[in-house]
Amino acid sequence: MDNFKNALTYDFDREIPYLMHMATTGAIGIKTYEKIKDKFLSPKEFYEANEKTLESLKLFPAGRLSQVIKSRKDYDPKREYERLLKENIHFLSIESSDYPKRLRTLKDAPPFIFFKGKLPKEQDATISVVGARECSVYGMNVATRLGELIASYKVSLISGMARGIDSISQLSAVNAGGYSLAILGGGVEHIYPKESRILYERLCEDGGVMSEIYPSVQPMKAFFAQRNRLISGMSDCVCVVEAKEKSGTLITVDCALEQGREVFAVPGRISDITSFGTNELINQGAGMITDIDGFMEDFTNRYCVPNVQTPINKEETESKLCKNLNKNEIRVIKAIDENSFTPDQLSEVLLLPAYEVLSLCISLTGKAFLKNVGAGRFMPMQKAVDIKNYLTANSPC
Repeated sequence: MDNFKNALTYDFDREIPYLMHMATTGAIGIKTYEKIKDKFLSPKEFYEANEKTLESLKLFPAGRLSQVIKSRKDYDPKREYERLLKENIHFLSIESSDYPKRLRTLKDAPPFIFFKGKLPKEQDATISVVGARECSVYGMNVATRLGELIASYKVSLISGMARGIDSISQLSAVNAGGYSLAILGGGVEHIYPKESRILYERLCEDGGVMSEIYPSVQPMKAFFAQRNRLISGMSDCVCVVEAKEKSGTLITVDCALEQGREVFAVPGRISDITSFGTNELINQGAGMITDIDGFMEDFTNRYCVPNVQTPINKEETESKLCKNLNKNEIRVIKAIDENSFTPDQLSEVLLLPAYEVLSLCISLTGKAFLKNVGAGRFMPMQKAVDIKNYLTANSPC
């Protein structure tokens, strides 16, 4: 807060509620924020300034000025601050010592961020994994393996909690005992998409969710393109698993290139629509991932602190995955093969009611062990096959 005039004359902690109010307006980016700091003694003074004063300073266009004034109606800064504290929602301004250094260097850095859970440690290497929402089984398996391997190297995985590649890679990372941060296209109080509830809850517990949008604000289409710069900004490099020719994923890539981040892509079959974007990225010069293990070894050699981040034995990772499964989920995985199946078929093998098997399949789908392929059928992900092999060799699990 030392950029406000006479900053030493006020208590920073008491000013936080008024800083938070600035975020509610939706009208204050980094450039406007710098102007406000130059014109006012403190955030509270800005909050208390009347419309005439703000208009004379020409800080906002007419439409945005009315937006700022409107935001103060029925708003109690201290009460709202206390409410967010009770919801375990944390707030940082760009002057805060805990504000992420990677974001601070961006030309369009968010002046404020909100988060639940934890932010990645500054010394930890970070990789973002992004891709198609409607991804293929191949893409799902790659995202699953990549998430698990990123976790095993103790690298932080950054993504957007979107359906498909994003959420699969993130859930795989936290299930393997790693850390992942989701950057949202709305406030951190909103789970979007709704089907990502399990992942959201896991991230709040073992990882983090973050947004520059005020916590109570619903997700909007415009916010998703806006947040993509933060996904790449928080990352040392961006990995694209699958993407269509015209995809929101490619916005993240553009942001990464502008920010000087490395971009890698996983090649796909030329006949698949979800491969058009990734194959074109490779054609334009993006790094190509043909060996995930080799890619991670190379990444850690370049980005990780020596003797701090070393890979965990695959058997140890699989043992941790087993701990996230209950007794009947383990029975399901032991009973399936690499083909699709219905709960009815499995109930005969397990001697369990079909409705109970269906519930187990849904749970395993949420944990990224199974994929719902429609028509009441499920198919194992590569992770499920690997765990089955592990279970076979280690019966105590």
